[in-house]
Amino acid sequence: SKTLKEFDKILSNSRFYRVHKSYLINMDKVKRFLNEDGGMVVTTDGVKIEIARRRKEMFLKFLTEV
Repeated sequence: SKTLKEFDKILSNSRFYRVHKSYLINMDKVKRFLNEDGGMVVTTDGVKIEIARRRKEMFLKFLTEV
């Protein structure tokens, strides 16, 4: 088995982004970004995922580049 950190390294050049210490998301499944409670991502299946405060700025930059 691998840690999330290892998967993050493996998928670093793809459309996956680590938004929180517990979440690595597929950007193709992001439906929208909510700027509430510090920032959240809503996936295509309706799941809300919190974005870590320290990762929010880089996530927004990544979102505009993708």
